[in-house]
Amino acid sequence: MTSMTELDRPIPAPHARRWPLVLAVVAGAAALALAAAAEYVLTHDGNKPLPSGVHTVQVYTVDDAGGTVAGSVIH
Repeated sequence: MTSMTELDRPIPAPHARRWPLVLAVVAGAAALALAAAAEYVLTHDGNKPLPSGVHTVQVYTVDDAGGTVAGSVIH
């Protein structure tokens, strides 16, 4: 026979036990994204300036016939 105490207990919803798993997955994804961002920031050299001295740069123009050399610039 079933007691009245057992009948009064709420029946747990099936999704109520999933929230710790969902929380763990979200926390793991956030930790992975943070680790990847930190690794990029710590190892990225950024835009290094050119070493001092003379540099030759070729400048191209674009038209319907294709790219052609317009000239060289010494900086």
